[in-house]
Amino acid sequence: MLIPEPDYYSDDDDTEFLPPCSHRHGDDVAEGRLIAAKKLSNPYKESAERQRLHKEMLLNQKLGRNVLNQKSELKKEIEKRQEQAQRKKEQEESMTKRSSFEMQLERRANQLHMAENKEKFEQERIEDEERKKPEFVKVGEKIKGRSSPPNTAS
Repeated sequence: MLIPEPDYYSDDDDTEFLPPCSHRHGDDVAEGRLIAAKKLSNPYKESAERQRLHKEMLLNQKLGRNVLNQKSELKKEIEKRQEQAQRKKEQEESMTKRSSFEMQLERRANQLHMAENKEKFEQERIEDEERKKPEFVKVGEKIKGRSSPPNTAS
């Protein structure tokens, strides 16, 4: 069974229908035939708190700040590495910009270290010479040490 489609246009409405190009909207408003459309107010957009927040967000965006801290893992890692590089660079600069007192302390520490190394080297050399001596020379030195009286110098 077929249902006929509804007829939206009736013959009575032909007089009221005007083609779209026949008149302009602005002319009707000027003549007073139509009411001019007025934009509705939005209380949310008019609130002072929202306007302050919006200004702050625009300022932060302009300055490049990310208030919400929503960063990708890559950006976080890059920033972490940049901070580490910066800290390392500052440490290197602090090492090169030492005062004369710090340089004197380092020089003294180096001298003490070298003196200790020299003493150790001398002691190792003496022990090495002792090991290389033949056994009969060692025994002779022991005997001489027993038989000779200790030197009593005044």
